[in-house]
Amino acid sequence: MALFTHGPPWGKESVLIAIYLLAAIIGLPLVAYSVFSGDGDGGDTGDALDLEDGGFLAYFSLGTFAFLSGFFGLTGLVTTAVGGRALTSFVLAAVVGLLAAITQRSLLSYVRQTSTSSHRKDDDFSGRAATVTVPIDTGQRGRIKLVAGGGQQYFTAELSPGEDGVIDTGAPVVIIGLEHGVAKVARLDPELA
Repeated sequence: MALFTHGPPWGKESVLIAIYLLAAIIGLPLVAYSVFSGDGDGGDTGDALDLEDGGFLAYFSLGTFAFLSGFFGLTGLVTTAVGGRALTSFVLAAVVGLLAAITQRSLLSYVRQTSTSSHRKDDDFSGRAATVTVPIDTGQRGRIKLVAGGGQQYFTAELSPGEDGVIDTGAPVVIIGLEHGVAKVARLDPELA
């Protein structure tokens, strides 16, 4: 005797609803965290997954994934609930998810570029000690963490002129200056850090 005489008990809409639900369950809590914590890219984990200067790949961060997943799932559930056809619901959910991810990424990039210069002058960071969080190499940017004013600030960093070689994670550096939000750094003697 066949288990399913008229096909499986679920249809394509049931499968899509499960996908939408899973996407919403994964994405929406991360969206809420990033919005209410003020950390638009999902914290240190988002920074670690963030691929600087990677063209299209630069969009793959935890924060961007959260917005894509959350809004895809939410839109799919809502359009299906109001009686949308399966294909229409899927296409609309994909478009809204992509638009949400692109908007989040664009706003975050804008805030990162303007927040450094709008609150403090670039000169305010010169001579400050920081810690490398993503290794910096000759011709390759990394990331540094500066503890200031009871908080932490992260900057994309590159070696200042005259410096070469790799500065590994955890190494102390001194900020020589900032150019367009990118810190120019030099090695710092651990005894001075």
